[in-house]
Amino acid sequence: MLVVEDNMLISMDIESILLDLGADHVAIAKSVAEAEEEIAAGKVKLAILDVSLGSETSEGLADTLAAAGTPFLFSTGYGEATGFLTRFSDVPVLRKPFNSRQLQDAIGKALGSKP
Repeated sequence: MLVVEDNMLISMDIESILLDLGADHVAIAKSVAEAEEEIAAGKVKLAILDVSLGSETSEGLADTLAAAGTPFLFSTGYGEATGFLTRFSDVPVLRKPFNSRQLQDAIGKALGSKP
């Protein structure tokens, strides 16, 4: 799994939850460039994309993952879906802060299973 999150504490929390849920490996990327490297390596089975990465957004990453057919979901600390999120209306969006159950449900939706 790939977690794209620029806040170290949040990324560590997500990683911990994912490992508790049974993930065998979690890669953390703090920027678009780091995430692109992970995606290019071809090992990403699911990605959790923070919408806002400092001065960047995860929009291009979402486009790349969608084109490759790789499931992903968004996480955001902002309110209503705006901007590029409207283009990805079928992609689950987790509102920060979230708990392990909410993350598990969003992963299930991203993978196409029923909660």
